[in-house]
Amino acid sequence: MKRSYLDSSAWIARFNPGDEFCRALDDWWVKSDSERVFTPPARQELRHQLRRIRDEHDAATAWQAYRAAEKSALLLMDRAFAWQRVLDRADEISDRHAAGRVAGTWDFVHVASALVLRCDELVTCDVAQAEIAEIAGLDVALLKVPKK
Repeated sequence: MKRSYLDSSAWIARFNPGDEFCRALDDWWVKSDSERVFTPPARQELRHQLRRIRDEHDAATAWQAYRAAEKSALLLMDRAFAWQRVLDRADEISDRHAAGRVAGTWDFVHVASALVLRCDELVTCDVAQAEIAEIAGLDVALLKVPKK
């Protein structure tokens, strides 16, 4: 089965109905039959970003949807997550590809996580991260805001 690593921007779009990428992620979700990988760094970033949602209704909806998913089988945390292996791999990728690119540290950590966890695809809303993922050999689903 295909394994897809969703970065935190994709997970936020999944749970926040007010996110501009929500529809694009929903479309990807319906079409994809891959296993969706959820990691401790994605969890930390997701929880932090959900707390920052300004619209009170969206914030409550997003948090409730996330907590329900966390208690169900939707969010299957990869318990074998090896932080040191991921950080070492992120450092290797950064060493080769950081110069002249706008991708930040967490972009490299997400790409490295996908590689260490043997994912086939990275799902993101982040153009800079998508570029690094493609260079690293991953298939990329770059979510875009639907045109009106």
